[in-house]
Amino acid sequence: MQTYAYPVRPILYACLIFVLVFLPRADVRAEDFAATQAFSDIELNKTLTEKDRGFVNLQSKFQDEEPEWFRWHVKAGIRHKFNKWAVLQLAHRYQKDRFKGSWIRESRSEVQITFRKKQGPWGFSSRNRFEFRDFASPKSDTWRYRNQFKVSRSLPWEGVSIYVSEEPQYDFELKRWYKHRVTAGVKFPVCTGVTASTYYRWDIKEQKDDKHTWDKYQIFGFKLRVNLDAL
Repeated sequence: MQTYAYPVRPILYACLIFVLVFLPRADVRAEDFAATQAFSDIELNKTLTEKDRGFVNLQSKFQDEEPEWFRWHVKAGIRHKFNKWAVLQLAHRYQKDRFKGSWIRESRSEVQITFRKKQGPWGFSSRNRFEFRDFASPKSDTWRYRNQFKVSRSLPWEGVSIYVSEEPQYDFELKRWYKHRVTAGVKFPVCTGVTASTYYRWDIKEQKDDKHTWDKYQIFGFKLRVNLDAL
């Protein structure tokens, strides 16, 4: 197992505390600031061909009000690397949202292309994703476009970087940009083939029955990515 010059163990302990404390229930209450949520995310990926990788992603979401565990999804797909600056992703996602004691099912097909550029310690990317969202109950479907622009910078420690991103989302049924999210985080390697990141996210979303009123969410997140080829 590869080791790193910076103190890995304290970082792992901090991440464990984050998962155990903040994910089940955050300390900041919705009525004091904004609705508080927490995301827990893990991805397994593996090489299929020279330019293709397969992946499976599982995510759970929690909030500081009932129901605390309100959403989960599993997503599987393929990433195709055209070259060093363009990657195509095709994926399908099955999601359940908990609302008033029942679970609402959604199937989501995604087509995504990401353009990226590396300039010294800086990295720039633009992720363009089209989603077809098919809801089971009540039966409905809609298209959505999401564009995430991300800036990252590597730090002196091997494999460690910080990043910020902004992602507006356009609903083709509403015919307007109805949601925005701003994220800041840090990414670091845990061991060979395993990377982790923690982030803070600010979401604003237009209310369905009043486009002049926006709901606010602060989100604490933890993501783990495992490269099965390296294990």
